[in-house]
Parts: sequence; C-alpha cells; structure tokens
Amino acid sequence: MRHHRAFARVLAALTLAAAALAGPAAVLPAQADTQDFPIAPGATAATIQQVLTNAKTYTAADPARTATVTFPSGEFRIDAPLKLYDADRITIRGAGQNDGGTLLLTLGDRLNAFDIRDCEDVTLQDLRLDRPNAYLPWTQLTVVDQSNAALGYIDVEVEGHDNPVVEDRYPDLASTMFNPYVNDDGATVSPGLIGFPLDDDGQLTVRFFYPNTGRAAGWRERISGPGRYRLYYTDIASSTFFNGQRIALATAVGEGMTLSLRRNKDIVIERVTNLASNYMGLWSSGMENLTLRDYETYPGPGRLLSSTRDAVHLTTYNRGKLIVDESVFEGSGDDAINFTMISRGGVGVIPGTQKQVTVIATAVEIEGHDSVFREDDPVEIYDLETRRLLGSTTVDKVSATSDTCHLDAPLVCGTVTFTSNIAGMSDGALILNPNATFADVDITNNRFGNLRGHGIRPHGRDVLVSGNDFIDTPAGLLVHTVATNGGEGPINANLTIDNNDFIRQDYRGAIVIGGDAIAGASDSSATGFTITNNRFTGITVPAVRAEHGRGITMTGNDVTPAAGSSIHPIQLGTLTNQPHTVTVRDLDVVDPTMAAVRAGVIVNGGATGVTISDVTGDFRTPAFINNSGLPITYGTVRAPRALGFPGLTPTGWGFAAGPQGWTAGNCVTLAATGGRLQYTPSCADSYMHSPAGLNVAASTVAAVKITLRNPGTATQGRLYFTTAADPTWNATQRIPFTVPAAMTSPQEIVIPVTGTAAWAGTITRLRLDLPDETAAAGIIDVDSITLSQSALPTVTEPSWDFEEDTDGVTIGNVSSWNRTNGDLVLKREADNDSPAPYVLTQNQLDIDASDQRYLKLTFANGSPTMRMNVFFTTMAEPAPDPNKKLTFNLAPSSGPATYYLELSHPALTGAARLNNLRLDFPYVEELAMTSSLEEFALVTDLSVDAVNS
Repeated sequence: MRHHRAFARVLAALTLAAAALAGPAAVLPAQADTQDFPIAPGATAATIQQVLTNAKTYTAADPARTATVTFPSGEFRIDAPLKLYDADRITIRGAGQNDGGTLLLTLGDRLNAFDIRDCEDVTLQDLRLDRPNAYLPWTQLTVVDQSNAALGYIDVEVEGHDNPVVEDRYPDLASTMFNPYVNDDGATVSPGLIGFPLDDDGQLTVRFFYPNTGRAAGWRERISGPGRYRLYYTDIASSTFFNGQRIALATAVGEGMTLSLRRNKDIVIERVTNLASNYMGLWSSGMENLTLRDYETYPGPGRLLSSTRDAVHLTTYNRGKLIVDESVFEGSGDDAINFTMISRGGVGVIPGTQKQVTVIATAVEIEGHDSVFREDDPVEIYDLETRRLLGSTTVDKVSATSDTCHLDAPLVCGTVTFTSNIAGMSDGALILNPNATFADVDITNNRFGNLRGHGIRPHGRDVLVSGNDFIDTPAGLLVHTVATNGGEGPINANLTIDNNDFIRQDYRGAIVIGGDAIAGASDSSATGFTITNNRFTGITVPAVRAEHGRGITMTGNDVTPAAGSSIHPIQLGTLTNQPHTVTVRDLDVVDPTMAAVRAGVIVNGGATGVTISDVTGDFRTPAFINNSGLPITYGTVRAPRALGFPGLTPTGWGFAAGPQGWTAGNCVTLAATGGRLQYTPSCADSYMHSPAGLNVAASTVAAVKITLRNPGTATQGRLYFTTAADPTWNATQRIPFTVPAAMTSPQEIVIPVTGTAAWAGTITRLRLDLPDETAAAGIIDVDSITLSQSALPTVTEPSWDFEEDTDGVTIGNVSSWNRTNGDLVLKREADNDSPAPYVLTQNQLDIDASDQRYLKLTFANGSPTMRMNVFFTTMAEPAPDPNKKLTFNLAPSSGPATYYLELSHPALTGAARLNNLRLDFPYVEELAMTSSLEEFALVTDLSVDAVNS
C-alpha cells in the first residue's frame, strides 16, 4: 500500500522514535522516499511529458527516492513521443492492459510512444498501446482480380475505404506514406515497400513481394471502383495470388517504435499490451537486464499485422539478464524476438562481422566504439574461413563512445585496442566475438503465433527456451551459427530448448541450427545445444535441422508430421554445412498416414561424431540413413523399436553369418551355408522360430518378405507371430501365404501384415511354417527374411557393380581409369582443367521413377571436396537438361562408404520413367586425385537392401 507522502514521513518519524526508545538493537533502516505523480484524465502528450520531467527531477535529487507516474483509466492521444532521458527509479503505471484500462493512442505513422534513454530502474506496467488505423505503417488490401498475375499485376481494393470514421480507415494507396520522404537529416529516404500476402487459411507466411517501383508509370494505378487499384509487383510467383486474398502492404522505414529504448539498465515491462506498433514493437540499443512479463503484442481487431518487422529487437551492447515470460507474440512482419549485436542500419562494429584487423607491436587494433566493445571485456578471435578459434584477448582502450558515434556511424568513428596479440594472427579479415551479449537469458511460458518470420532468433550465451508454444510460425527458432563474412555474432553458446510445443511449422525446420552455405566454415564455432522433451505436431519440415554447430544433443523429443508431408524428422548436415558431435536419443515419431516420414534421422555428408539410439514410434521407413560417409555410433535400442536402416543391423536376416538366431522347431533341420539357410522338413507340420525378443513396433511393418527357392510341389505356408500382449502361438496370430512350386531360382514372397487385426502392439517373435504338405518337400533355400516398411514387391532394376566389366557405362573427364578388384578407379592429374569426372549409364533404362526412391552408391572420394551431382533424363525428355539435377554431399578424402541418395525431384513424379543417369563426382580442378566407384544401383526397399547387404 502506498501512503500519502506527508503521512509517510510522519509514519517514518514515529517508527524511528519507537526504535530509539527500544535501544540500539532495535534501530530499523529508514524507508526510501517515494512520491506519486498522477496524470489527469485526457491529458495531452505535452502535459504527460511535463509530469515525466517532474518525476525525473524528483528522483534525481536523492538516490533514495522513487517515483510512480500514474495514469487513470481512459484514452490518451499521444501526438509526440513520451521521453524519459537520464532518469532513475521511476515506475509508469496505468489502470490495466485490457479494455477499460489505460489506452495510449499514438497519432503518427513514424512516431514512438515511449522513447527511454540512459535510464536505470524503470518499470512500465498496466498499459494498452495502440494507434488508429489511419496512422498504421501499412494498409490492408483484398485481391479482387488475380487473372493477370502472370503479367505482373493484380487488382486490389483497400479494406475499409468507406469507413465513415476517417481515423479508422487504413491508409489509401495514394497516401504519401508510400512515397519517398525527407528525414530529419535532410536525406531522401525510400519507404521500403513490401507486401505480405496471407495464405488461404488467413495466415502469414514467409512469402512476400515488392511493388514494382521500377515501372515508369508507377507501381499502382487507380481503376474503376471505390478504393480499387491495379498493383504491379515483382519477386514472387504469380500462383501465390487468389481472389479474396488479404494482403498487408507495409512500409519498412526504420523509424517509429512503440517502445524505443537506448542504453538502459534494469528495465521491467509487465502487463503491457501493444496492439499496433510501427516498424518494431520494442526496439532496444544497448540493454543491461530487461524483463518482459505478461507483455502482449498481437494485431488489433481486423488487422493483419502487429508490426511490420520484429516484435522485439534487442541490439548492440547487451549484458546482464534477459527474461521473457508469460507473454504473447503474434502477427509481426518478421521475427517475434531477435536479440543480436547487429545494428538496425547494418553498420557500426558488429561482432562476428569481417573486419580488417591491424596487428601492431604488442596489441591488436580495430575500428569501432563502445556500442560493442567495453574496457576489460574478453574478446574471442576466430579465423574467418574456418571459424577456428585463434585465441582470446582483452579490450584495453576504446577511443569513442556511442554518444560521439551514432549507431549508423562509419567504422572509422573510433578505434579499439586490445591488450595482446594472438599467436598466428596476422593483418587481415577475422571474426571478433566480444562479450556484448546477455550473460543469461530465460524465454519461458510464452505463446508465438501467426508470424511471418521466426519465433526466436537468439544470439547469445546461456539461453533457456522452455515451456513455450510456437503455433503457425514458419519456423520456431533459428540459431544463425554461420553467416557470410562472419555476420553471425555474437557466437552462440549453451542454448537449451526444453519442453516446448511446435505446431504446424513449414519453413526449413521447426528448429534450425545453421546459417549460410560456407563450405570452409568447418569448425562451427557455435557450441552447446540441448534440445529435449519437445513436441512437434503437424509440421511439414524437419523438427530439427542441424546444419552447423558443435555439441548438439537431442533427447526425448516427439514428432508427428502433418498428413501429406514428406520429411526427415531430424536432419543433420546439408550440402555445405557441417555439424559436429551430435547425439540423437529417445526420438519418438508417429506418422499418421504412414507416408509422411522419409526416414527418422538423415545424416548427410559433413556431419561428424554422430551418436543415434532409441528411435521409436509408428512409421514405415528406415529409422536412420547414414549418408555422412563416416562411422556412426549406435546406442542401445529399447522396445518397441523402429525398423533398422542401411548401416545398422536391420530387423531382418541375410544368413551370411549363419542362422542368426533362427532355430528349428518341429520336423525340420536347419543348416546355414553359402549365405542362405537350408530348411529341410521331415513331416507335414514343420516350422522354425526367429530369435525371441524382437520387440518391433507392429505399426512400423507393412510386410514380411522372404526370398527363397522352393523346389518341391508343396505351396502353402503360414506365418505365426507373438506379441507382448499375447505370447502364445495361436490361430488368431497367423497369416497364411502361398509359394510357387518347383522354383528353379529364388523369388521374393511378400506377406502383407497390415490387414491382420492381431498384428498390433509389439511383435516379440516369428514362426515360419514353410510349404511341407508332404515329407518329400525337398530342401528349401531361404536367402533372406525381412520385416519391411513396404508391402510392394521389391523391384530389381539394373545395378552396376563392375565385377566383370564396365557394365556399359561411359567414363569422362578423367586422365585415366582402370577396373581393379571390381572397382572402377578414376584418376585426374593436377593439370586437368576439365569439369567433374563422371560416369554415364546407357540410355533407354526405361525405369519407373516412382518406384525408385534411392540411388545406392559405394564410393571412395579422393577429393577434399564434398559436392556430387546426379543428372538424369527421362524417356519423355531424353535431352540433357541442367535443371534435372540432384546434389548431395560425400565425405571428403574418404575411403569406401555407402550412401543412399534420395531421388526426389519434380521431374521424377507421376508416370516419369528414367532414361539415363550421370554421376558427377567431387573434384578440385588444380589437384591430382584418385577416387574409386565400387557400385551403384537403384533401390526401392531399404529394409530388404540392408538385409541383403
């Protein structure tokens, strides 16, 4: 409870007097002096500003004083920013953030509501911030005719153009807001127009377009009909538009933040609603300790946006703790929360950005000022190309401050000198990673929804993201570990993403750890990522896409992709980016249609130090595919487990190493010889048992496939199985099948299981009763038994193994080649300036492309590079086409490794049939190299291929 100031003084005096009578031990500290500064109902901005100035003067007079500026309920119209400069210990409190509370209406499309600078211990509470539609930095359009979109224009109507209240109308396209203007410095500024079209569900997406400002006659024209215009656009597919679609056409001018904060300390913003910000909802340049609690930013009624860019953007020199808790972020035209060192103008000294460093006698010198560097701060120095840490140093002197160097000032504004040189460092381009970031970040229990960008873009250290909901955000989190010219700073370290819900993400990945494609950045300086106990639902992109970074651990995550999608729930590595030391454990994947998951985990070229274990759930594709070309550590497998994959012992038996746990049951003898299991029955009721404890999730299996040769006349077989719920052999858990008689060569027998009701839960053991109607059935040769994800017959298509000859391929762009021990050895000399060495198959393969999901390749890469291209032509279009290409990574400078390269391309859908393949292998033009190709083949069923391999 707050007392009137005079009464408070009387109470304090009585308290001290009583304490004096009680003796020294009872003396209490004096209470801090505090005073309320009320705002009158309906006060103008000028009047409010005077009250703020009075509060500042009051607290400045005594460091023990605090002040509270109190707004009553009602509406306040703000036609000038409310400024608080060099003030301490002030609380600005309204009567509530909801309807009926305190509403501050900002009257200007480039106007800040609050401008707070160089302050300490300032709190904003219980306020509702808004601006009339007429002062929004965007307008809202509805497409009335998209029939000419292919010609580069659409016809639109401004929403609410006939609203009788002028202030409630959205800006007209003829508004000067959309024209270049002169800023306070006298410079002409482009409004930076950008359009955000909503999808047919009324959601923002990553898609955007630019009005065609280069068109001589202008980018908009009035057409017949009130509020209607013809809008000319660029940089987006014409198929994006449809009649009735809503569009937010925004200005991207970097002015006008609802909350503008510069160089502050100990700022708390709680129970504040921000309905219509301008460029950004909350922008800060330099912050020590910021708390956002119960902060809500979302579009006001009928609006498509809450800001044209980030909802919260924290830049330049940050330190201390950042807390974002129990808040709501919806409708921003870019990211919801972005904390980074990159200034809004993209200039100034930015950690992690390429700079020309000068090494002097005893120190290192760089251009810059204290927006980034402070004396005695530690600084890490990395090599620009490899991201390898060269060493650490300390800031000795900073010659310029942010007061003398504006945020957008050139680098020559100041000089930073460090205390010591780093061994091996020389003049040139380096990455400097300073201490200018929050030391501790907690982003907890928030809701992110319907954004055009990411939920969070964290750039810092010791970050916890926990208990949040990311709903209909294109991506949940983007950790930008590597950027062109080193622009990723500050470099991330120790990020924990725990117990969040990610729902309906559709862009790159729900969580992306990566950045720009920089092949040399192999050391991945960002480190320490823990992703645990998250739930991913209805996603159409990987749950986690790890392109870069070191020390990535994923444990206990659940993934349910959207029906109709086609994803790898976990994707490690990309064409050029390389994550290091990655662990995936306790991943549970549920595929609602058994067609949305391509493989539980895909490990691409470049990923190193990978450990995978315990991939479970309901899906019918391999648990893992290892395309890294490097060994992977496989941990334990718990029940019920998903099926195996190439490179790991699958749920199947090829008998090259003996019976592999199969045992004779009744009236049969078993013998493993020549890579097959010989089954010799001696009565008409023979059978054999699989190993016990299979513990396979029934839903992950579509069929049991047996490749065998039956020389006898008997044709009827039976597959029995037991489950964890019913461990007995019985007629309910039995599936009959038929085998051709008098077979002269092995054939695949497919036994579908999905139509059998008892095939459910966890399968623990199999029993096979092979055809034996007579005791003279003969010896049945069993080549393999596989629990397969596919009930389609395994298609056997051409393979090229070079055991006898070149199998009809053409070899090109090599200095020489030979065939050695079944391998095709390809050599290039150092002076060979031809393009990539290749192997081209014969034409007229005439293979159904829809049946072939993978190209299996066993190759030893003699090149230090990784990039491999697979070109193809089709029977319908046999001419070479550079667009018919798939690109993959192979392990650099590596021995023989087997890869399963997914043949996924728009030209390989429907009725497309392959005509030929051309494999272009990695190379470096000026280097000599020797690579070898052991085999390649087209593969339809990875389960069967894994067993037979």
